[in-house]
Amino acid sequence: MSILQWPDKTLRKKSEPVTDIERRLPAIEEMYVLVRAKRARGLAAVQIGIMERFCLVQYGDDYLCLINPSIIKTSEKTSWMLEGCLSLQEGKVLVRVQRHRRVKVAYTDLAGEPRTVKGTGVQAAIFQHEIDHLDGMTIMIKGGGQVITPAAAPTRAQMANWGDSHRPNRRARRAR
Repeated sequence: MSILQWPDKTLRKKSEPVTDIERRLPAIEEMYVLVRAKRARGLAAVQIGIMERFCLVQYGDDYLCLINPSIIKTSEKTSWMLEGCLSLQEGKVLVRVQRHRRVKVAYTDLAGEPRTVKGTGVQAAIFQHEIDHLDGMTIMIKGGGQVITPAAAPTRAQMANWGDSHRPNRRARRAR
């Protein structure tokens, strides 16, 4: 199983809903082995060329399989994050991306049951990153294509100077 690399056009296509979970179990098993071996935080089916809406996301000490996921609630506040991606030089470079600080995701589990899960901070970013893949969005598009090598990655203090998009929201609330 190989991971598609940017700028493969497949990565920019929207995935179709999963209609047969059983049929996708072998691919999910292979994806699980792959993310563990790569120590990745997630992997979307589109990254291995399967154009259906499912992904694995790191959740605590294990991985959660999200089938037909959608973000149903987001925080107003956002933060800038530095993210890597297995489809971008095997995760060896970073891209600056703006993410909602909190999200709530609806999905179907492997048993076919509807579920919801919440994420905050890095966990919220992981959910958003993988669901973006399923929608044909990559960090190269979302982040404007500015790649940062890990050696040149900014410190937390430097990132704080980038500013958060929630600051204008605070001013907007005061103005009301």
